[in-house]
Amino acid sequence: MGATGAIALQNDLKERIKAEADLYELNDLEHITTYTGSVIITQGSIRIEADTVTVKWAVNHETNERTIESLTCNGQPARFQQEINPEEGLVVATANTIFYDHSNEKIELTKDANITREDGSLLTSDSILYDLSTGGMSAGKNERVKTVFPPQKQKEEKDGDS
Repeated sequence: MGATGAIALQNDLKERIKAEADLYELNDLEHITTYTGSVIITQGSIRIEADTVTVKWAVNHETNERTIESLTCNGQPARFQQEINPEEGLVVATANTIFYDHSNEKIELTKDANITREDGSLLTSDSILYDLSTGGMSAGKNERVKTVFPPQKQKEEKDGDS
């Protein structure tokens, strides 16, 4: 993902956040919002789908401005996707729990965690930590890590070459 992922992320973070759900609950004292039932949250190319999403807000008490600190997404599975760039396409992350550390641009996937790319590559583990800003990943805690890499594309022969 590298620098192109960082650019995609920065462009996404400039977009508005839109949320849809069957139920909305706000605890203003705790700075927590909970969405329940077929939750869909979008921001640029980022799309989150889950059964429940709990949003923790950071509040600047001088300006009363709120920013998202983190999102905890639960589902069977919950899903996070983002388009890195047109060449790489979508990266799709699924797990029973997705913790999105919005302020630090990291995602932690736990229980039946998978990350797939449009090229067919796959990473599966009980736990995956994914750094959105650098594309770095680490996987595995209690179970073995499984990876699938697509076959390399053959270089096209030049016209006239035999």
